[in-house]
Amino acid sequence: ASVPFIVANGASAYTDFGTKQSPGTLLFAMSGHVENPGVYEAEFGTSMIEYINHFGGGVKNGKKLKAVIPGGASTDVLTAEEVQKATLDYETLKGMRSALGTGGMILMDEDTCMVSALKNLLEFYHEESCGQCTPCRDGTGWTNKLVGKILDKRGTKEDIEKLLDIAGTMNGKTICVFAPAVSTVITSFIRKFRDEFEAKL
Repeated sequence: ASVPFIVANGASAYTDFGTKQSPGTLLFAMSGHVENPGVYEAEFGTSMIEYINHFGGGVKNGKKLKAVIPGGASTDVLTAEEVQKATLDYETLKGMRSALGTGGMILMDEDTCMVSALKNLLEFYHEESCGQCTPCRDGTGWTNKLVGKILDKRGTKEDIEKLLDIAGTMNGKTICVFAPAVSTVITSFIRKFRDEFEAKL
């Protein structure tokens, strides 16, 4: 979609938008607890919170923002505090130990149970694993069951540590990057919202 503009105006005109490392624009998307979900074009380097407020109309029903998954379901979750500092470009989100990915943001408001949110993601990952690699095939199912156990208030602190241990085993030991993506999502949820997991024990 950018090619006609570049051909007509030159590369330098295109790189006037965005940042040095992430030039141009991207079609970013918003879903979840946002007033105006949809896909809106913006230049790289745009403030994430300004994008959410300007195009998305802010968090739905005037509630407070709790978290954002910035680049699709396989990118590390950001807290509301991190969102305030984030800009929509590859280098910034990489520096925040997450990723821009597809630019598909999922917003979660103050009432979101982060344990339930992780369970929802793990159900998807378990279903989508092709099953070729044991760490992924068994790891997605095992972690899904463990988070379900915690959600049902049958879990222990050992289960939280076991989740982190399984995530470590899934990372870098499979043919494709599916399991490593699941691994980082699990660890980011626990690292940033561990108190919610412990409250369910």
